[in-house]
Amino acid sequence: MPELLAMYYEDSSKPSILYMHQQMRLSVSPTLIDETNTNLGHLIEGTPPSDAYFFAYMSSLGVSWGQLRILISALKLWCNCNLDPTWEIMQRGPVRSMFRSSAMDYLRQRLQVKPSDLHRMIKTHSRLTGYDACFKMKPTLNKLQSTFGLTGSEMRKIVLRMPSLLGMGIQSIEDKLKFFLNEAGMSMEQLRTALLKQPSLIQYSLDTTLRPKARFFLHELGIPSSLLSRIITTAPALMGFSLSDNLRPKVCCLMRRCALNQFQVGVLIATSPSLLSLSQLGKIEPTLSSLSELLEIDNPHDLGQILMAAPRLLHHSIASLDDKFSLLTKSLQSKEKAIIALRNNPSLLTWTLIVLRERIDLSLEMGNDLFTSLQPSKRGRRKMMQQSPPEANYEDAVIVSFESSSLESISMICPTVSVAAKEAGLSKSAVIEAIQAGQCVDGKFFSYLKDISEPGTALKHVSHDDHKVSISLFVSGSVYPGDRLDVARGQSRTGGICLKVINDGTIDNYESIVDDVLAAASSCFGILVPNSTGNVILAVFPLINPSKNRCELFSLLGALRVVESFIKTRRTDGDSRTYDIKIFSDSNYALKLVSNRDRLLKLGGCFAYSEELLSSLNMKREYVNIDILHPLARSFSRLNGQDEPPQSRNKKVVDAKVQFLHSMDSISKQDDWVKDWPGRSGPGFVRFLKRQARAAAEWQYNRQ
Repeated sequence: MPELLAMYYEDSSKPSILYMHQQMRLSVSPTLIDETNTNLGHLIEGTPPSDAYFFAYMSSLGVSWGQLRILISALKLWCNCNLDPTWEIMQRGPVRSMFRSSAMDYLRQRLQVKPSDLHRMIKTHSRLTGYDACFKMKPTLNKLQSTFGLTGSEMRKIVLRMPSLLGMGIQSIEDKLKFFLNEAGMSMEQLRTALLKQPSLIQYSLDTTLRPKARFFLHELGIPSSLLSRIITTAPALMGFSLSDNLRPKVCCLMRRCALNQFQVGVLIATSPSLLSLSQLGKIEPTLSSLSELLEIDNPHDLGQILMAAPRLLHHSIASLDDKFSLLTKSLQSKEKAIIALRNNPSLLTWTLIVLRERIDLSLEMGNDLFTSLQPSKRGRRKMMQQSPPEANYEDAVIVSFESSSLESISMICPTVSVAAKEAGLSKSAVIEAIQAGQCVDGKFFSYLKDISEPGTALKHVSHDDHKVSISLFVSGSVYPGDRLDVARGQSRTGGICLKVINDGTIDNYESIVDDVLAAASSCFGILVPNSTGNVILAVFPLINPSKNRCELFSLLGALRVVESFIKTRRTDGDSRTYDIKIFSDSNYALKLVSNRDRLLKLGGCFAYSEELLSSLNMKREYVNIDILHPLARSFSRLNGQDEPPQSRNKKVVDAKVQFLHSMDSISKQDDWVKDWPGRSGPGFVRFLKRQARAAAEWQYNRQ
């Protein structure tokens, strides 16, 4: 087989299996080929069947699997690209009936990637198969590499992470370059740094993504234009976040929790841009609540002053804050002194525990008064914004949104009614009237931020009712292996699901309920992970295309199926009590899809979904994972007592109510069951569930 000695990719293609079997007399058993695929795994992913046949034959000659792995890794031309698209690729989007060997060989040579990398790139961006090497790929790669001064390894890394970069036009790259250099005021080195962090940055639309984000930072938050480049360089992912559903709700959260105006929040963002990348429900709000409890703060204004003095506080874990507070309390021998010291100098909580302990020990060794030593110094980091933010009263802030009295889908944050009226093209009196009446004007609602009610807690059940059973289920989903910057997207992955029933203190027969839930899970989930502990149910994601979002959404569907089976079994046994079920998830993506109860019931009331139905519900098929969401909505509809469509064989569940909530909505450090989990806090408990879901995914990955 002279192809093994080839020096060029185009000469390295091995003959077909039929030729090797009939003409070369290479006989290999199917069992040995299966064993080859198992042992060589990802090394021959994306290669034609003839490669597996050849390596199986070499194994039959006595070459060990370890030796074959070394040969494949060392001799790149021993593996070829499979030019025949598999079903896994064809169902992801438009592809050619046969891949262009010249394009595949060019990418392998230019980027030094393996066939498995190309296979994953095509799975991620199927249009890659239609690009011509000379007229499309080569000019684009040359433009990107020369413009941003990327090394070969850096070019390889960003293309593996974002294969769709190969489809960009030269003019599109130049337009984005002008925006970042001229409008955002970035230097080429800053832009290069941001691109390596976030390769998709150069692909964002100018008119719908980049410029609206720039206007948001400059005008709504009052950040000077000279600092916009720093924000993009430090946290480039922010440029891809949704304004209405992500960035503005986080700003509103900080405004109302800390009694800050939007320009003061802008100071926080200018100081620590990555603050907006934190999860609102999973990180920002729990940390603010923990600070209020630690420092005994009742006034939101006081909390805001502490955050303005040390914006990076929100990046620290609750357990870390607790440990530092305990150390200060022990060192000062007084909780009251520790609180005063931290209120005067909040930046103490931004130090690491080791540094704080060293500073305390040094002060005591020198004989200084510790309380005095902990007072703030005039030295420190230079402030990002030298000028004071514009004056504005927090209570006058007006929220313009697409939903009435809601902190979701926010289209604008205005400091006053006058500004809101000017931006909306209305009179000031018309806006005031719309606020008072809660009326929709041109598809938008106007509300004072201070008047929008806080979401209530949902886990506490203070009253005991023998005719009502309240059950709280926490779910989480994850994938394995996770995304890494140096690994191509599209790698084969598996998904895992974690479900746990929480005893909130009102269930008398908690053990019996858990046993019944476990029994229901055994029948509802296809594959359960053995040896689960602590009443934690671990299952495998059973559908195609496992991703983080799909696994998290499926965890809600799995919980509904378990609940439905559990209640039906109880009804069969003569249980007529009312069931109040609360399902908690840490997934912002999944909760956004199921947060609108009326919309979910409307979707669940249809036996089959249609494009017209999804359009009327403002759902885009490609974003909502309808193969999971529709069964979820159907089960949710039945569990909430909605009549079934005539075609359905299922029956509605009476005397039951189900609702979805975020995992952090009502977890408190004071809950006894929380103290037993890592981190001694709600976030620690949520991370534990996430790790368990990932462990289930890893178990399935190794099993395959």
